[in-house]
Amino acid sequence: MSLTMHAPDLAYRLRALLEDLPDAAVPITYQQAAEALGLTPPRTIQRIALALEALMREDVASRPPDDRRPGSQPSWRPAPAGLLRAGRGTRPLSR
Repeated sequence: MSLTMHAPDLAYRLRALLEDLPDAAVPITYQQAAEALGLTPPRTIQRIALALEALMREDVASRPPDDRRPGSQPSWRPAPAGLLRAGRGTRPLSR
């Protein structure tokens, strides 16, 4: 079975998880995201990373061309030390 076989479903579920996180729970680790989504080993972190990359590609593709310039930030981006952080550009995710 390919790692990307269920990637669209996993990416959709990851986006929903990140959007629904309370502000106090952000950032979360890749491991916390994997556990919250019910992923089991092996390669849980790799699957989260691939889903996150898919979300970032989707976000960039959906932005107006002026917002795709170098240095602009996707909605979901990895944070230091394997953490996930939600945000829209430099603004925090609004509720």
